[in-house]
Amino acid sequence: MSDELGHVIDLCDRGSFSEVSAFVGHLSAERPGEPFPILLDALVHARQAEAATARELIDHAMLLSSPSSDCLALASMIFRELGDTTQAILYGLRATNLNPQDWRGHVALARAAAANHRHEAERAARRAIGLAPDEASAHLALGEALLAYVPGRKHARAEAVAALEHAAELDPDNTGIQKALAKARPGKEISARLGCLTLLALIAAYVAARVLFEKAGDGVALLLGNEPDSEHSAQGLLIIAAIAALIWGLVRLIRVNIRAKRRGDRLIVAIGRRRELSRALHLADEESLRIKATDAAAAFCLMPILLTGFLAANAADGTPQPTYVALLSLVGVIGLSIIGWWAVRWWFGPRTLQRALRTSRILSACLLISYLIMIGTTLLSWAEVTDKTLWIALMVLYCAWFLAGLGPIILAERLKRRRGRSGHGFTSAAG
Repeated sequence: MSDELGHVIDLCDRGSFSEVSAFVGHLSAERPGEPFPILLDALVHARQAEAATARELIDHAMLLSSPSSDCLALASMIFRELGDTTQAILYGLRATNLNPQDWRGHVALARAAAANHRHEAERAARRAIGLAPDEASAHLALGEALLAYVPGRKHARAEAVAALEHAAELDPDNTGIQKALAKARPGKEISARLGCLTLLALIAAYVAARVLFEKAGDGVALLLGNEPDSEHSAQGLLIIAAIAALIWGLVRLIRVNIRAKRRGDRLIVAIGRRRELSRALHLADEESLRIKATDAAAAFCLMPILLTGFLAANAADGTPQPTYVALLSLVGVIGLSIIGWWAVRWWFGPRTLQRALRTSRILSACLLISYLIMIGTTLLSWAEVTDKTLWIALMVLYCAWFLAGLGPIILAERLKRRRGRSGHGFTSAAG
């Protein structure tokens, strides 16, 4: 099977599509009713930019019989070439779940997940190397997965180059490996500078966005006839933030819809596949759920300063916001909580939040403290407390809790690195 696939890929790379079509046709005649020749035909059509035909052939092959892990891995590779990352990862996961000892499934999963799920890609690639240390494609997958990390990770980049060099030694005629190696080597020296420039760009973007939001919020307040005094309008700022969140969501939805139409899918089907992928990746085991829960904990640390921080900031001079503003803030916190709970339940499935809270103590702590801060602030503002010392202390608490969000971020990164490296010694562990 590997020899036949290699022959088809070689002919496609040379542009000999008439010859490869004849070869696949002969193979289909020899093995009628088998999915593998049909998938090879789908690969040929994918290389000829005939995406619709390739997808139809994959669907047909999957319906013929129960596909083997090799066929699922091949389907994943075809979807990756078609640019359908979601389907590529899903088929890669199916291949590894069906036969964890088949290195091809792990390679397919690693190469599909490298762009958006780096630690899962690294984990799968290391497992593939553990199962087949002399396979060049396994080392290529590891190199691609490690290169997908941020440029500042020098050790990851050095290991990626070493993996690609080893892959080139195992298969010196593979043009894909040579291209990946050529791209990896020049970035070695500028990776640290690029990381610093990225950090500076993020800081500049944050400052610019804050100024823009404040000015836009004041403009909205003037349109509503609520001219701000010395400080920026909290009401206008909240309206602008809500509009920005709505626009961001619509842009994401439009992008998904455009990609779905290119593949001939309906929007609801594309969303369903993304939801299926999220459940398969993040709810696969306790470790992956803990990583997702830790990421969520960092987001919860940001909620107080974003939702109710303005109440404490504006009351630092001893003059709290009007009662209706505190009431609106409390209603907003409750409303967003209900929407968030419903969204998590719909996207990840029922009882997911309960599972995450049991798995991650840091999520439970961040959730509890964040709600105590937000509800406490709204109640103090509602009661029109005028103690300056109390409000200043509360503002300090907001800033400290905002910075505390770095803790879950660092912990989540460590968990991801540990999961990525957990593919080491997979063969011995499986045995």
